[in-house]
Amino acid sequence: MGKDTTAFRERFNDYKNGKPVSEIYDAGLPRYGNGKSGFSDDIKKSISNLHKLLKAKGFDDISAAGIIGNAI
Repeated sequence: MGKDTTAFRERFNDYKNGKPVSEIYDAGLPRYGNGKSGFSDDIKKSISNLHKLLKAKGFDDISAAGIIGNAI
C-alpha cells in the first residue's frame, strides 16, 4: 500500500500554474521566512560562471547543480 500523493500533486500543479509559493505552503508546513542568501554577489557570479562552464562541458542542469552543491 503506497502513500497518498494527492496533496503533493495539488501543490505541484499550483506551483506549475504560477500560484505564489507562500499560498501553496500555508498548510502548516515549515517555511523559510525573512532570510537572506548566505552568498555575496561575487560568490553568486562565480556559481553562475561555474554552472555555465559545466553546461558547456555537457553536464545537464541537475548534474551541474549536484556538483556545485557538493563543492559548496
